[in-house]
Amino acid sequence: MSAAMLLPLQAFVKASIKFGLGNDTTKLMANTCLINALLRYHTMSPGMTQTQLANIASRNSMLVVTSTVSGAKTTTAKVLKFQPEGNNVRVTGGATSTLLGKPHNVVAGKGIIHNINNVLLPTTNLTTLAKMTGCKITL
Repeated sequence: MSAAMLLPLQAFVKASIKFGLGNDTTKLMANTCLINALLRYHTMSPGMTQTQLANIASRNSMLVVTSTVSGAKTTTAKVLKFQPEGNNVRVTGGATSTLLGKPHNVVAGKGIIHNINNVLLPTTNLTTLAKMTGCKITL
């Protein structure tokens, strides 16, 4: 399978501070369910270059959630949106956005990695993300 990964290299420290964990990402990283959900949200198929991302409006991430509305279960993939911005591409998740950083278009096996400067979140906080994904908050 070919995939594109939006990798927030230094952004996990920023996210830890934002969510009241200080500079210590140990608590966040120990919550493997939540980390896996975040990583799935930063991954999409197929692998795409920056130029290809600039030419699409949106793409489903690999984060799939199930919700129940009026007794009916619905399964949906969380969407990432892309918009050209100068010589770059802005990526928007549900609650956050960031520009592709450098390096980008890094080929890794069958995938392509793009550095980003922020953690993309499909919701405004980790508690809501945990509820959406069935993860327990152990922060």
